[in-house]
Amino acid sequence: VRVDIRLNKHIWSQGIRHVPHRLRVRLARKRNEDEDSTHRLYTLVTHVPCE
Repeated sequence: VRVDIRLNKHIWSQGIRHVPHRLRVRLARKRNEDEDSTHRLYTLVTHVPCE
């Protein structure tokens, strides 16, 4: 599982003590380009902003 940079920044935006209680995220399976890895796919977690 890999966490997107924007999701990580959103989680830490309010500091360590005030973590958001609810987030909308998207999980996507991606093909692994690393030839040395034993896993063919990985999961990418991205932030979906609400309106």
